[in-house]
Amino acid sequence: MFRYASLAFLLAAGCAWQPRGDNFRQVMERQLGKRFDDPDFYPVLYRLRQADSKALPNGRRQEKYLAGYQGKCELFFEVDPASGQVVAWHADAGDSNCVIETRRP
Repeated sequence: MFRYASLAFLLAAGCAWQPRGDNFRQVMERQLGKRFDDPDFYPVLYRLRQADSKALPNGRRQEKYLAGYQGKCELFFEVDPASGQVVAWHADAGDSNCVIETRRP
């Protein structure tokens, strides 16, 4: 009986577990379509340090921010200059630097 109970517990725990970077990726995906100067845009809301801004060959702009612990997560947003909307994003760092921790009750 104990063996079945522990197996059920392990299965339930495995379903509830998320990799550390999942929250981060979900939050960044929700930034797509927002305006670059929107107060709810992640870098504006959390006052991230902007590290670089450059024009891309496709006519858009790439905005680079430093996020995460000690700014070790390099976060890039591609912005359409005509609309000011964020159309793409990516991060250059490992999952250990680009995370949003969740609180457990």
